Amino acid sequence: MANPLQHALGVQGLAGGRAVGRRRRIRFGGCLSAAASASAALLVATLPGCGEDRAASPNSLEGWIAHRQRLEETVWADEILAQQYEQTWVALWDALLRADRSGDPGAKSALLASLDFEELRIRTPHQIEALDHGIAVFEFRPPQSTLRRDDWARLVEGLTKTGYRLVQSEWHHARFTPPTDDSPARSQVAVVLHLTGDSDARRIIIKGELAVVWSDRRDDRGNPIPALIDATALHMMTRSGPAPFEQALRFELPAQGGLSGIHPVLLYDLNEDGLPDVIMVRAALILWNRG
Repeated sequence: MANPLQHALGVQGLAGGRAVGRRRRIRFGGCLSAAASASAALLVATLPGCGEDRAASPNSLEGWIAHRQRLEETVWADEILAQQYEQTWVALWDALLRADRSGDPGAKSALLASLDFEELRIRTPHQIEALDHGIAVFEFRPPQSTLRRDDWARLVEGLTKTGYRLVQSEWHHARFTPPTDDSPARSQVAVVLHLTGDSDARRIIIKGELAVVWSDRRDDRGNPIPALIDATALHMMTRSGPAPFEQALRFELPAQGGLSGIHPVLLYDLNEDGLPDVIMVRAALILWNRG
């Protein structure tokens, strides 16, 4: 019997990822850490010439090192711990980027299939809206399935054989709750997956937040391993048919130092005529929109 994710994709498609950039924004317990906010005030108060009590500022290199150590053990402790747990997703994202650049589609599938966890919860998609251009919007609702690591590996293999491919992905560690004596560490991971179906004419976007409960185990690189990944709060959009966009312009510049000759690219109405112009910062060029 097909599980909910197989049903979601129409058969059985998931493989590698790519993203244009990574933005770190970690929140603690649903709000910005009070300790992290207080650290800015504490730093200002202890910098030479700042605050009321200059005598409290360290007056030697050894003193500043000790002061930094105290901050890391107190004010910044939760932030440092959050970054340690974030490394699990940073390592996955970086590995998917490297696999994408290698041009080997099998490398992406192998990476995803090897994702280590104890349980993964997924639900069944239900269409809730039909938009223009043939776009269908889905929510994931019961019934629910729980996959073990071996189940996940088989699912990825089956989806890949069917022809599905994850073209691009993003993984952001959005919120973190430190562990307590009674509760393990928890994270919310914002994820975006862009897939193509069994043909390039089918496109799928899955996005939302993964609720992660962490185990005490670590992988070979020392990164934490999830005990539970709850993917039941995701949403999905699908569309079949040719791409609705057409190439209007092709502009090439030779790469400089291994970097693109045009990036970063900005869109802005420079001459205020109601039409966005294209600014290629690295190339120091502007493509004026003449309508």
